[in-house]
Amino acid sequence: RLPAEEPLYQKVGPYHSQEELREDLKHRELWIWNLLAAPVRRKGQPVGVRIRFKTPTPFARLGLRSGDVLMSLNQVVTHQVEDLPALLDEMKSAPSLHFRLERKGDLVPLDVQLR
Repeated sequence: RLPAEEPLYQKVGPYHSQEELREDLKHRELWIWNLLAAPVRRKGQPVGVRIRFKTPTPFARLGLRSGDVLMSLNQVVTHQVEDLPALLDEMKSAPSLHFRLERKGDLVPLDVQLR
């Protein structure tokens, strides 16, 4: 029997400061560990990127849920998986984060204020 693998990321609860978020952003592997991302298209047009993950993950700490379709962050549009690194870059400098999501078919704004 193999020993249980220790999860790479173990932090839970919301981010309390910009510095705390920036520290996690230094380690991009934390953001992609156990992450599945796939573009979502409707009527041939890109809508966003569906993200699926196991918690704990930095995305969950921001308030995202597995299965959410990430459409934009602070007006930075996400249409394909390759757009995700630009979103991580946006998070580094923004004092507040304004996500536009689709959750279970509903448009959901998600605002995260960082101190």
